[in-house]
Amino acid sequence: MQVETIEAGKIFKQLKGNSASLKLPYGKYDENDPEDQKLMSLIPKVDPYYRFPGIHVIPLLLVAQERDNALLTGSTGVGKSMLAMQLAAMLKLPATRINLHGELGSAEVFGYYGLTDPTKPKDDGWKWTAFVRGVMRPGILLIDEWDAGRAELTIGFQRLLEDHDPGVLLMEKDEFVRRDKDCILFATANTRGMGDETGLYAGTGSQNFAQLNRFHVVMEMQPLSAKNLRQVLKQVEFHGYTLQDDLVEALIGFYQSTLSAFEQRSLSTPLSVRMMIHFAKYFLVLANSALEMAVLSKLPTETDKQTVKELAIRHNLAEAGPTT
Repeated sequence: MQVETIEAGKIFKQLKGNSASLKLPYGKYDENDPEDQKLMSLIPKVDPYYRFPGIHVIPLLLVAQERDNALLTGSTGVGKSMLAMQLAAMLKLPATRINLHGELGSAEVFGYYGLTDPTKPKDDGWKWTAFVRGVMRPGILLIDEWDAGRAELTIGFQRLLEDHDPGVLLMEKDEFVRRDKDCILFATANTRGMGDETGLYAGTGSQNFAQLNRFHVVMEMQPLSAKNLRQVLKQVEFHGYTLQDDLVEALIGFYQSTLSAFEQRSLSTPLSVRMMIHFAKYFLVLANSALEMAVLSKLPTETDKQTVKELAIRHNLAEAGPTT
């Protein structure tokens, strides 16, 4: 694999002026090389429905140009992880993604000594993890749910975020692994790492402020705008059916109503754009009965189901009747 430089305007056609001349890393591969084949398998696929949020495009590309660290915050379903993964797809870079949670141990992230392989005389028994391999090579390194990790674990990322000589110390192995110069680090979080006072994000906790300060950019992401959602829905096609304009507008109105309900705390979780796409597809075939299968069945509480069904009825996307 080789990392070349490409002007942003050649990939993001909507860019004009100075922003189009930003210099971005771009992966080049030898398809006959087994190692390159392995790296190519780690490149995410381009999602034809995805729209980069306009307000974040230039900051995002600056992060990529400078190989900086970015923390993406926002509520569930706003596309934090998708933003990083689709950037990797556009730049043809391998992506390494780990999900933090309260039960995750340091060995699973940084590696550990296991049984040695007698067929490999030089094998010292160290078990390398996907995360550390991601640190060592060019690409996108994504730490999902950063604020859900235990503070004593996430402190291990401190030096990885440094401006000078970043990397991770494998303490058990007593070895320092330097971060590749073309490794771009993203972390996602429902909070800014200062804990959650709303009660919406159980499992998150306060993180070390010095670590938060090492992120070069913090981008707070918002739900998809009506304009962008309209562009997404107009592309939806299912077994030869497409959405008529009146149905597109009804779906947008329904989506925005659910966002308002979430902001007013009458809905515990917002609907994702992916959920809206699935709802739209199955509505084309199943009409009003699609709501139960594509939306209601995925909601965590009966109260949420009732609230969402009432909003769908209001926008003529469901039939009145008992919520199951």
